Amino acid sequence: MKGNRNRVFDIGNVGRLLIRFAKPSRYLFFLAGILMLTATLLDLFRPYLLKVAIDDAIMQSDMAGLYDIIIVYFASLIGSGIVIYAQTMILQHVGQKIIHQMRERVLKHILSQPYDSLQTKSVGAMLTNVTNDTEAVKELYTGVLVASICDVLIVVGILITMLMMNWQLAIFVVVMMPVLLWGIRWYKQHSRSVYRVLREKNAQVNIYLQESLQGIAIVKAFSRLKQSEEEFHSVSREYLDAGVREIKVTVLFRPMIDLFAILAVVSVLVMSGTVTRAGGTEIGVIVAFIRYTEKLFFPIKDLAEKYNLLQSALAAAERIYHLLEDESEPHEKRIGERIDKVRSIEFQHVWFAYEGENWVVRDISFRINEGEFWGIAGKSGAGKTTLIHLLLGFYQPTRGRILLNGRSLDVYDIESVRRAIGLVFQDIHLFKGTIADNITLFRPMKEASVVRAAQTAGIAEMIDRLPRGYRTDIGYDGLSLSSGERQLLSMARVLASDADTLILDEATSHIDSLAEHRLQCALESAAKEHTVLVIAHRLSTIREADGILVMEQGEVREQGTHEELVAKQGIYYDLCQIG
Repeated sequence: MKGNRNRVFDIGNVGRLLIRFAKPSRYLFFLAGILMLTATLLDLFRPYLLKVAIDDAIMQSDMAGLYDIIIVYFASLIGSGIVIYAQTMILQHVGQKIIHQMRERVLKHILSQPYDSLQTKSVGAMLTNVTNDTEAVKELYTGVLVASICDVLIVVGILITMLMMNWQLAIFVVVMMPVLLWGIRWYKQHSRSVYRVLREKNAQVNIYLQESLQGIAIVKAFSRLKQSEEEFHSVSREYLDAGVREIKVTVLFRPMIDLFAILAVVSVLVMSGTVTRAGGTEIGVIVAFIRYTEKLFFPIKDLAEKYNLLQSALAAAERIYHLLEDESEPHEKRIGERIDKVRSIEFQHVWFAYEGENWVVRDISFRINEGEFWGIAGKSGAGKTTLIHLLLGFYQPTRGRILLNGRSLDVYDIESVRRAIGLVFQDIHLFKGTIADNITLFRPMKEASVVRAAQTAGIAEMIDRLPRGYRTDIGYDGLSLSSGERQLLSMARVLASDADTLILDEATSHIDSLAEHRLQCALESAAKEHTVLVIAHRLSTIREADGILVMEQGEVREQGTHEELVAKQGIYYDLCQIG
């Protein structure tokens, strides 16, 4: 019973979430409901017109009256078409608008989560939340809710009309309802669990595809094509099995509805003879009853189809609800003081561990003042990049404090901190678009500023040689550019951002000597106007630094200028000999 209460609680919360998104469009939903009711009444009116045509016109040889009824019948058909078209357009418009808002809300929620939280989640799963799940929820608004209400109204309207026309015939249709309701209940119990599994398997397929395609170079380089095919076969097979289970449940239900429809029509035909002999039922009434009986089972079958969509949509809405409403899920702090200029950066006895006391950073203390050029050196795994992640608020220190302008990093709005500190990543990501788009990051910016940033980064000459210059499309992730060009373009992006503090995270690790020379020149030019912190893969980039931190196993083991550290003949000296 406890599990059932929790499920009802979840459905209630999901329902409130759906209502909250639909509330701004409530008047359009109301209009769609009025149109739906109109279409329902027109649909119920036509079988009655057949009854009138047979009993009052054909049987009485009233051809003029028959022509009038035919005109009204076709007018009702045209009216139904117009009303259904208008209702469909309204619902599709509202559905697209709601899902547009929901998709934006989901993406905003994902992007607002801390970096460390995002690192634990699959990109494929998040992609499924933003695309597949929101699309499934759209069906709830456009193809399920209003249509289901319409179907229920048709069923109720038909039963009332049949009872009013001839209660003796109607009673034989009504007695089938309890058995039919039992079949619907059985279907509901099995289909919800099947659809939840189906959506989960769909998400797993998306996750695998995203990871495989992202690592396609590794798959090819290590000849893992066969293994990848086998792995995908396993994942896809699970999705197939879930789909087959869903089809089995659906296919069992449809023949049952058809069987009841046939039995109901046969019952009406058999009983109409009995009733006619007893009391003289009109032929038109019998014809109308048969039409109403046939129409009665169409909305019931449609409700079953809609229930499939409902299960899929509710399963997706449930995941979106847990994503948006989980209060235990952390979010980056958005409210705080703005910082427009970084005048000093200070680490005070900072410790950090991803888990327990497996320290990645140990008791780090240093200070960088405005206009200074500092470097951080050390072997891979020494904790260099982690310092940058802590400074940008991707992670929170386990112990100690990070100060900007003498105040704790926690008091500032983290977005303003990141705007004030420009970062050139080791692994560059470029967006689909032009060179100018990737320098400006699609923000409005004067062309002169874009060109100046490219010149300072040492990539302007290369851009000028291209046929379309700054308007050249670079393709997906800049695959048309070399590693060095990608890195220099990333440098231009940071310079164009007007950040007064620049950080380069091993920016020379994947580039050739010519690109390194250009980046070094760009760095020296930028150091004249910016505070610069460089994590050095090649120590030549920090020879002229005002100070160098040498890290080993998460600790600062040495500190000083290049000359001072070489003279000590310690860790830095050994790194110089290697590099």
